[in-house]
Amino acid sequence: MNKQELLTAISNEGHGSTNLKTLMNRNKAVREAVNAKGMERVVKWLEQAESKETARLKKESDKVEARRWKMSYREYTELQEKAKRLLNDFDTGHSMGCYRQLFVNGMLFAENDQLGEYANSCKYSPTYGAVNISLNKTQLRQIERVQGVWTIKTGESTAKWLESFGLKHRYSVDMVKGYLVGQSHGETLEEALNRDAVKQAQLKRDRLKNAKFVGVKHIKQAGACEIGIKMFAERHGLNPEFGYNLGYLKSLEGNEFLNRL
Repeated sequence: MNKQELLTAISNEGHGSTNLKTLMNRNKAVREAVNAKGMERVVKWLEQAESKETARLKKESDKVEARRWKMSYREYTELQEKAKRLLNDFDTGHSMGCYRQLFVNGMLFAENDQLGEYANSCKYSPTYGAVNISLNKTQLRQIERVQGVWTIKTGESTAKWLESFGLKHRYSVDMVKGYLVGQSHGETLEEALNRDAVKQAQLKRDRLKNAKFVGVKHIKQAGACEIGIKMFAERHGLNPEFGYNLGYLKSLEGNEFLNRL
C-alpha cells in the first residue's frame, strides 16, 4: 500500500491515530503496511489528516453559522475571535473559573469558558460564575479595545464602554456612557480631558527621557555590574565602547537598571 491507500484503509475501518493498534491486531494487510512504513510515521500522517479534516468541518460549520447570522464567512470568523477576546477580559472572581457568553440581538453568539476541576479525591463540587454580555450586531462590529477598555465611539468625544461591577454572584458587565478624549475615558468631559492631559505630559517626558544616549558609565551608575553589562552587550551584539539610545536599549529586553536611567 502507498501512503494514501493506507490512510484510506484505516479511515474506512473507522480507526485513527488513537486506536491504530487495535486495527493492526485484526487486519494483516494494514499491520504489514504500517510495519513497513514505520508506526511513528503512520501515526503522524494520521494526525495530520485528522487535523486537516477537523479544520475542514469547522470551516463548513462556520459557513453555515455565518449565513444564519447574515454575515460573510470572513466577518463571522473575525467577530467570533473578537467576541472571545472580549469575553476573556472579564472574570467573576470564582476560584474555579466562570462560564462566559456573549449574546447578539438576544441570541448566543460566542462562548469562552474558563473552568477548573477539583481533584477526583475531593468531595466538593466546583462552583462557577457566569459572565453574560449583550450587544447588538452593530455594537459588536464597532467595539474596540482602547487602553484595555472595550469601547464604542459614539461621537467626537463621547463613547460607551463595557465595565464590570461587583464580584462573584454579584458580578455584572454593563454598558456605561461617558467621554473619550484620545485614549482616556471619563464619566465627564472634564475628567476625560484631564486624564488625557496627564497622559500626554507623561508621554512627552518618556519621549525626552528615552531619546537620550547612554553608555556603560550611566548603566553602572544605575547599579548594573560589569559582567551583567557584558552579557547584555553580547546577547544583542552591542559595543560597550559606544553610546546608545535609551529607548532602543529598552526595546531589546526588560531591564531594571535601564528603567532607573
